[in-house]
Parts: sequence; structure tokens; C-alpha cells
Amino acid sequence: MEDLIFAVIAAATLLFSLAIFLEREIMHSAVFFAVSMLLIGGVYVLLGAYFLAFMHVMVYVGAVAILMVFAIMVTRKGGMNEL
Repeated sequence: MEDLIFAVIAAATLLFSLAIFLEREIMHSAVFFAVSMLLIGGVYVLLGAYFLAFMHVMVYVGAVAILMVFAIMVTRKGGMNEL
């Protein structure tokens, strides 16, 4: 059962990581980045490294991804209609 869960998480991580580069909307790419980092945290949980999973999610999703989203929102030229 654990192997199946790992396979699903690994496949989803690969798909979301690929979607980061294939997506034309930069905001969607930032969301895909956050989701792929959450899934990598799930792999750490499967390995039993709970602290590493927690720190990975806090640093990459809680800080880096949110900073990217804020930077994208601040540097957009148009109004809210573009989102």
C-alpha cells in the first residue's frame, strides 16, 4: 500500500513539475510550484522524516511560493481583469 501511495505522489510531483514549465500563465506556474513542493513534503512524510517535511513545506510553500505570488501580483501592469 505504501508503494502505491509513493507511486501516486511521485507521478503527481512529476506532472506538476512539468506543468510549471509548460504553463504560459506565470501565476499558474507559481501555483504548480507550490503544489509540487507540497507533494515533495509528502514524500518526506513517507520516508518518516517529519521534521524535514515540515521545514520543507514552511520554507518552500510558506515563504518562497508566497513571495513569488506577491512579486507577480505587484509587478503586473494591468488591472484585476487580467487575473
